[in-house]
Amino acid sequence: SRMTRSVNEEIHVRGELQLAAKTFPVELRLRGASTRHAVKKSYRLRFLEETPLSRQVTYLKAEPMDHTMQQEKLSCDLFEAAGLPVSNCRYINLFVNGSYEGVYLDMEPVRSPFKNKAGLKPEGTLIRAQTFQHANQTGTLGNLRGDIGQLEELEEFIERLNRVGRGEFEAFARSETDWPKVRDYLAMQVICHRSEIEADDYLFYRDPSSRKWSLIPRDHNNGNFAVVPYGNRLAE
Repeated sequence: SRMTRSVNEEIHVRGELQLAAKTFPVELRLRGASTRHAVKKSYRLRFLEETPLSRQVTYLKAEPMDHTMQQEKLSCDLFEAAGLPVSNCRYINLFVNGSYEGVYLDMEPVRSPFKNKAGLKPEGTLIRAQTFQHANQTGTLGNLRGDIGQLEELEEFIERLNRVGRGEFEAFARSETDWPKVRDYLAMQVICHRSEIEADDYLFYRDPSSRKWSLIPRDHNNGNFAVVPYGNRLAE
């Protein structure tokens, strides 16, 4: 299809998903950045009417950077076991137009509906932003417009964080973040051998009552558990 031939374009395709002998109308497009150029494509799937899942949108991830197909699923399971908010993740077998595409991961997107599942307050701020060095390149997830200026909230926090002196950092972290959650998040990143710098973006959540920030994991398929990715992952 044109969608898989023109991988850099945001082409939306209508179709049907068959699951457990029932058919659901869907809209899908390619998902990812560099991985769009892999032979095995990843997809963003939106249910147009009824959904068999707990969400209207889901990601079908091909995991071309991890031929073990274990890093993402195992990381999600470990974060969940530690009591931290993380996407639901499960293995599926995907057929497209009757042709078997292989094993995929059905991943829950971290968007507004995620807050309900993760026990976060619906009115809390949920934002995706690039690394601290690029505070002016932020973007939102979930509700794109709110009554409290979500982007400005995060930009102000990051700007203050960048001005904190080395000896003042601990006091700042304990006063401005939900430190126990941030601490556990960082510990799990170490256990999973995962550096968020590699993905160049973060997910932030701010509790509306305490006004404190915490972090939410995403994209666990780069470098987890010190598994070296195959060199041919893009030019297969």
